[in-house]
Amino acid sequence: MMKTNLFKSISIITDDFISKNDNSFTLSPRGSNILLFSIIDNIQKRYGIKFEIYQPGVEDLKIEFRGMIVNIVKSRDFLDFKNELRSIHFNSNIIHYNNIDLFNGKIHNSYVTTTIHTNAFLEKEEAKKWLKDSIKEIDEVVVVNTQYVKEFGDVKLIKNGIPEKIFEYCLDKRRISPQIDILFPNLNTTKKNREFAIDLIRELNKKKKYKFKLVLTGEEEELLLKNEEYEFVGKKNWGKEMNMLYRNSFITIIPSLTESCSLCALESMSSGTVVIANSIFGISDYIENNFNGYLIDVNNIEGWIERIFTLIEEPKEYLRIQQNARNTVIKEYNLERMSNEYYSMWLRLFERKNG
Repeated sequence: MMKTNLFKSISIITDDFISKNDNSFTLSPRGSNILLFSIIDNIQKRYGIKFEIYQPGVEDLKIEFRGMIVNIVKSRDFLDFKNELRSIHFNSNIIHYNNIDLFNGKIHNSYVTTTIHTNAFLEKEEAKKWLKDSIKEIDEVVVVNTQYVKEFGDVKLIKNGIPEKIFEYCLDKRRISPQIDILFPNLNTTKKNREFAIDLIRELNKKKKYKFKLVLTGEEEELLLKNEEYEFVGKKNWGKEMNMLYRNSFITIIPSLTESCSLCALESMSSGTVVIANSIFGISDYIENNFNGYLIDVNNIEGWIERIFTLIEEPKEYLRIQQNARNTVIKEYNLERMSNEYYSMWLRLFERKNG
């Protein structure tokens, strides 16, 4: 059994962890923030460890947010926040950078850990060089997919995890009339490959076999589709709202050109909605083609169409993938396992420092 009284607090440095909404504060709905909050909440409840969060903002402010102390540091921009961090005296033995870009040199008398949530360090040579140099000053660099382990070696793989009790499993799949909803968790960035999602709906409806609608999250805007072929559902709160959105959709598509580890895919798998994704690393880490989802290259749009028709016409196939996906999340990508691995890492570093 793990000891619970060895160290009292952990300091987390992040960007825009919480945001102000009217007179209250809410969790910023970024994937890395959702993961961080899930880890903190679980460790606080299990081990009684206190967390202090440091993030940039428009004014210096200290507030309590769901059991955490959040220190908002007045900063003009990202670089100014990094500079302001140099003047802060941290009382914790463990300092964790939720965004490795914020790392600004070794902090004396503390162990330093960080997580890489994006693929930028695999895509740019200057980023690779910076990471290789910085690793020497960081006690543990956590990565979320195996490609980083192959590339850099001296990193720690901790797979992402989601709370399967929040993303509840639903078996009653799936409504296919009068229309079939295809969910695209949308961000208007090149890497999410919205163009493919639009082309897919257009080509599916050309077949005139079924009626399809593309369901998008995020800001509403006009797309190159007929009005009845798409719907923006707005920004959904993480958790139960997203769970219902997955459950009300026939499939979730992830045609991204690059991903470190798509939380939307894992959440959909947990909720019982089959995922079809582009065949790239970061997704292929946890989706095994034709077992718990489907990996199809985005250059093969006919392959996507054929697979969707098969899922509609063969409900037993849908059920097989659905059940395998849920089991994968429970066994390998659950929140409890991820939180325990972070806690074990921090505890090991603390014990090393204190004998």
